[in-house]
Amino acid sequence: MSRQRGPDSQSSEDAGGACSVQVSLRHIVQDGAKGKPWTPMCIQKMDACFAKCSKFDRGFVMFTLERNMLTTSKKSSKEPVSCNLPSFNSLLRARRETSIKCAQDALEVEEMETDDTPQMKKRKIKSSHEALVNPVISIPFPECGDWPERQVNVLWGVKSSDLWVELTPANMKHLKCILKTEMEKGEVTCKKKSSPKKKRASPKKSPRRRLRRSTPLAESPMADGEQVEGTLVDSDHAEEVAETLEYVEG
Repeated sequence: MSRQRGPDSQSSEDAGGACSVQVSLRHIVQDGAKGKPWTPMCIQKMDACFAKCSKFDRGFVMFTLERNMLTTSKKSSKEPVSCNLPSFNSLLRARRETSIKCAQDALEVEEMETDDTPQMKKRKIKSSHEALVNPVISIPFPECGDWPERQVNVLWGVKSSDLWVELTPANMKHLKCILKTEMEKGEVTCKKKSSPKKKRASPKKSPRRRLRRSTPLAESPMADGEQVEGTLVDSDHAEEVAETLEYVEG
């Protein structure tokens, strides 16, 4: 882990005229001489520096997993690569639980000082309660490889999906060990949830109407090749049909 100067901080004027010069101090995290450098966003809290660790930060993914980040795509059949892993999510849950407990304890103390009858029902902790607590809390990093379980300082938070970890070589190595080990074991089960597509129901076909076929008796003989209602007769049978009709009418 090293530092470099880059644009972003102070401005000055030289003798030649007005010229804005920006100077900033950045932190670079690099694992070995061949590893790609990662320049995280950092903030100072309680005389300590904290680095922003995000699931979908390309630099953080490359540093921890040593692989390029790959998101899901309909055209690609490859598995997504990111730090959206169960181990990272468990660290976020530990951060959230610890933050809620610290805020609830602070609210209880405040109620005890202002009122003799504190509320029995605990309040819902929100991001706005950060002003009541210490911004730095400790959560356990699980055992991994040669690293035993140890307490690591992170910033207070209840909703953020980013984890602000105290920037020290030991913390960065331990975090990398946790995420990389899980990726190598193939335990990647957490992916971006996509809403399942609902199958469209095929439209119901209207029932076929049954055609009623009526075969009424012939009314009168017709000429050759002509059709009597319900019966087709020719000249050879015309006389027989006529005789039959006369017999029926009689």
